[in-house]
Amino acid sequence: MAPPSPQPRVRVLERIRVEPQPSGSEQEEPAPPLTFFDVAWLFTGPVERLFFFRHPEPASTLPLLRSSLSLALRRFYPLAGTIKPHPPFLCSYTHGTNALAPPPPPFPRHLRRRSRSRRRRW
Repeated sequence: MAPPSPQPRVRVLERIRVEPQPSGSEQEEPAPPLTFFDVAWLFTGPVERLFFFRHPEPASTLPLLRSSLSLALRRFYPLAGTIKPHPPFLCSYTHGTNALAPPPPPFPRHLRRRSRSRRRRW
């Protein structure tokens, strides 16, 4: 039986932190709340895959990829930070930090459609 082949080693050349590009206005855009579609991914952790291919000029492409990611992160705040599983889940990004914010308070009882005691039971 042949000995197992050694695992290929990956050498990290550079680590780059990419932050959302600042918007032109001074007002911060509100962070979108997470939906039930996001719940499946909260406890799985990030998926890390490496794809290797030859590229003739990586030095010219890398700055373009960095700026594209920075622009995308400005619109998709949940990708810019780390989500921590402490209900309620609402991801918010502030320049240089990752944070979770509580949701807005619920509607007062007298403004709800129907109170629980008045609901019909079928």
